[in-house]
Amino acid sequence: MAVKAPQKKTGQTAGPAKKQSAPAAKGSNVTAEKGKAAARQKAAAILCAELRALRADLKEIVKQVSLRIDSRVADTLRSLEKKQGPGEPGKLPGAKTTVQMAKKLHALKIKPGKGKLKDIAQIERMVEKIAEKTAIKN
Repeated sequence: MAVKAPQKKTGQTAGPAKKQSAPAAKGSNVTAEKGKAAARQKAAAILCAELRALRADLKEIVKQVSLRIDSRVADTLRSLEKKQGPGEPGKLPGAKTTVQMAKKLHALKIKPGKGKLKDIAQIERMVEKIAEKTAIKN
């Protein structure tokens, strides 16, 4: 004997099984969204921690660069300001060289308010050149 397929009654849509699965699917979407939101929050927290560490490292690097350049300038100043007694061998660079260095330093185009790395590099190069030329000669 053959089994007949049940006929659809008019006015009936998808049936009760699909209506029940829709709220379950909606609930799982909400759960999935909560999971995604939690993952985004966790990822953002990790990024924040890394940025805080980078910020601290940046401050330390800037401080160390500043100290290194400032120390070189201070050493050069001490060398140039040291009084030379009569009869002592010449420890200072010649007047012509010193004036040329002063002119180059004066012509240095930097804009401190902009805080550009190229300005720091220019300053560092200039300080190194001056320090080399004013190094104490024994």
